[in-house]
Amino acid sequence: PYWTEEVKGLSLSKINVTLVGKQSLDLSIFSPCEREKFEARVGPWPRGPWPRGIIPYKFDCALKSIQKARIKNVLRTIEAFTCLKFVTYTIKKGRTTNQRRCLRHHRYVLFSEITKEVDRVKYRKRRLVHPDLETSHSRYYQMKTLSNFNRCYDRCNHFKIKCENDGYLTLVYGRCACVCPSGLDPSTGCRSVFTSAMTKKDLYPSGPYALPLVNSSADCPSQEFDKKRIQFYIDSPSRNGPKSNQTYVLFYCVHTRKGWPWIQWPLGSYCIFLTTSRCPRKGFQWSHTIYLRKSDRYAGDTGLQFIFLCCKRSGFAEEEMVLPFKLPFTLIKNWKSRCRPAKGMYLEHSKPIPYRVEVETETEVEVKKNSHYTLEYLGGEKINLCSYRPALTDCGGVFRLNKTSSSYSFYFSNDREIVQCTWLFKATETEYSRLVLDIENVAIEHVSDWRKCTQYSRRVNELEVRYQRVGEPGISVCGTSFPKSIISERNTLLLRLITVGRQWANFTATVRAIEPEDMCYSMKDSGRTYVGDVNFTRDFEPCLPWSETTECQIHIFNPKVFNTVLDGNKCRNPNPDVKIRPWCYTDKKDCKWNYCDVCLIGRIYDTRLDCYKTGSAVDCPIYGCAKTCSHVLPKVDAAPTVGRIRCDRPTDTFVGAEPILPTIPRDTFDVGESLFYKCQNKKKLLTKRFCLTNGQWSSLGGSVCLYNDTYCADMWPRCAELIKKYPSFCRIFRFTGMPYGMCAFTCGKCRKTQTPRCVVKRGGRLAVLRRKQGLAAGDRVHRGTSVSYRCRLTRWARYLPDSGNKVRACLASGRWSGSRLTCRNVCLRSWKYNQENRMCYKKIYKRQSYIKALGMCLTLGGELVSLKSQDELRFIQDLKDGAQIWIGLDRLLSVTNTTENSATFSDSGENDDPGWFWRSDGSRPLFANWRSGHPFSKSTNKHCVVMGYSGWWKSLQCLRAFRFVCQTPARWSKKFS
Repeated sequence: PYWTEEVKGLSLSKINVTLVGKQSLDLSIFSPCEREKFEARVGPWPRGPWPRGIIPYKFDCALKSIQKARIKNVLRTIEAFTCLKFVTYTIKKGRTTNQRRCLRHHRYVLFSEITKEVDRVKYRKRRLVHPDLETSHSRYYQMKTLSNFNRCYDRCNHFKIKCENDGYLTLVYGRCACVCPSGLDPSTGCRSVFTSAMTKKDLYPSGPYALPLVNSSADCPSQEFDKKRIQFYIDSPSRNGPKSNQTYVLFYCVHTRKGWPWIQWPLGSYCIFLTTSRCPRKGFQWSHTIYLRKSDRYAGDTGLQFIFLCCKRSGFAEEEMVLPFKLPFTLIKNWKSRCRPAKGMYLEHSKPIPYRVEVETETEVEVKKNSHYTLEYLGGEKINLCSYRPALTDCGGVFRLNKTSSSYSFYFSNDREIVQCTWLFKATETEYSRLVLDIENVAIEHVSDWRKCTQYSRRVNELEVRYQRVGEPGISVCGTSFPKSIISERNTLLLRLITVGRQWANFTATVRAIEPEDMCYSMKDSGRTYVGDVNFTRDFEPCLPWSETTECQIHIFNPKVFNTVLDGNKCRNPNPDVKIRPWCYTDKKDCKWNYCDVCLIGRIYDTRLDCYKTGSAVDCPIYGCAKTCSHVLPKVDAAPTVGRIRCDRPTDTFVGAEPILPTIPRDTFDVGESLFYKCQNKKKLLTKRFCLTNGQWSSLGGSVCLYNDTYCADMWPRCAELIKKYPSFCRIFRFTGMPYGMCAFTCGKCRKTQTPRCVVKRGGRLAVLRRKQGLAAGDRVHRGTSVSYRCRLTRWARYLPDSGNKVRACLASGRWSGSRLTCRNVCLRSWKYNQENRMCYKKIYKRQSYIKALGMCLTLGGELVSLKSQDELRFIQDLKDGAQIWIGLDRLLSVTNTTENSATFSDSGENDDPGWFWRSDGSRPLFANWRSGHPFSKSTNKHCVVMGYSGWWKSLQCLRAFRFVCQTPARWSKKFS
């Protein structure tokens, strides 16, 4: 794994990491920079861990200093939380770093910048790769993988505490310790939540150093610090006269005692005051000098006062710092960096301390120039502070659910206090148990839409739910309601509440455990054997048929998923190695998918806020208004529980294949169990059949026995059914192996004589054969061959299908699938035809007002588009291609003189509202897709409707200009009418 962090537009994702080694080619003739570019790669990374955890590395000479600094920052972070150590690869006296350290290999890591020669892959930024992975910079599991791969735990054999709940044992700052997900306590092996109770005395890094205080009333973190102050003044310009002096007092805490040597300053981006001439050794690389004009009440100006700063910049901005401070304390903010959060502490930005530089001698100027950074490093003439206050962490806990106690409910309120609470729930029966969370009585932040909690950047209180893995960032819960049920992907679920005390935050949570035998699919195979009837996602989105997702990875013709029953648009899991439960596609353009709640254990809820407007409509939209439109929700019963389903021993036979029965005879098999089948001629070829949730056995799912000269059979019983529904699948998917391995007989791929044969027929009325096929009427073709037809095309119009099939396949019976194609309908060539309602549509790209759009459609012989069903809405959504268009829906009483150049309309008045109706036939809209907050009232003078980018309708003023779509019925051909 590698890490990225943005700084000044630079990202480590632009750095190429190459594993290189010794070369047999003499590169001495090249320059040093060219020599590195010609170094050959030595294949993949080593299979085993790096010897002794030492990784030699080297920088490309073309890298800039800022790039090298960012890479070193990442390497130092890895060294702090793993057993790895990065050393510079050098050659001294003919011996490399690997030889001097006896590493038994000659490889090292080369960091270079990715050049323009690298191919770029097109990727949509808005494409959802995984619906359960939030966009975050969390690197917890990357660090865990890196540590476990290099066997860092072998160095901690003496460590007696076992790390649980996704924690892992590694070296932290050179000492063995458990690393836990945020919210869990490492001192207990991640078995309990983090609390403010300290079992030992607070330990602080060794001095000397000093920390600033926010004001005079603030106390030092502990008795090890001495409170001091310094008084200074700055010259500020006055409006009425000369400059006036303003006096400031800076309070700070000085630590001079020697602490424990293993207590290190944590990784972060901050500064501290220096009381001696040297900065702390570990991690502090940059020091700066501030010149203050010292002031005394009686003596006046007493000269310059020097304040030295030691700054540190390491780690990642979102990682929490672990400090022993349990009282309020303050650190100095580093230049152009965010204040790092601290574990168990609330972070707030304090009022900056102003200062002005007074330099009088050349010596002082030299001191300023020789410092690593100028005074602009601290943001001009202000010292920015990061203040930390302890939070209430003595709340929450770890709760274990089992069959005896399968549910737990609790209510929590922060009472306007600073809170960091963690609740960890764990189903202890088996690893296949799942947890269901229902949240009620929510009052967290004033957010109107609970789905936009992540986008609400001004929130200060947050309830995070981690239902994938406890170390992976979860979803945010806010607002006054959260109707959705959250189902964990494993047997753990974590809730974490963070508040700042300025607002109330309360909620009621109910967590219940679901055991594997109570589910409607087998948890062991992640629902691969599920064959239920649920055809909508957990967000109540309609599923797409698997036959229409051929541009995506999974579809009905994919040979890798033959043993999965991809039936219609039902939820399935053909790839259990990647997905953890049944799922389906919801958008074939972007291959967007989502999981399904096939067992119907979650709550039915609404995601839109205006569902009350469409609750009584005939075409009530299920997606977004599932609870309001529950009366039109498909009546789908969950499959019976897996614990009560059994499959009998299979009795069906396949030509050339026989099952391998278990040694101990069995009459029944559990769901998810499998049987192997072998080929009689090739005994090494094996494949599985699975026991499905309907008590039946799956198909063989692959080529157990390939065709030969003696026999020819289909290994999939649905081949004959599939070729009738999709006549060209034998030709389109001939490269996938399906026609040969699965449907050899149906597709006519057997080596023996192909009989019977089909005679190619002519097309029906106004239909002809496609020329590219090279076929003519009367030719003979073998079974599995598909023949395509098309409608005739003229210069001014095109004929459209009226009945029949465009593609027909030769069946095993010697007959053709489907019926003969006949063409009759006519659309102009610039218009697009919709076969569902037999209408022609044309998109006008020129922006016009609503009145002119009506007139232009009349001039073209049509009318402004009307949408009366969800299918028509999807068709126009694809046709408009993301633009905003007028639709023929308004609430105008009459429209007169509607021509392209001039038009007038009469309104009904301010108070009389005739309601909305379609301009095409004057009917009321039974189907509507209004955006939240629309339509506006009559008094707003917004009487016309625009279809937005995402398909929602909104009422706007009729004089605004938008593109539009015209429609007209498909006309019959005069020749055959």
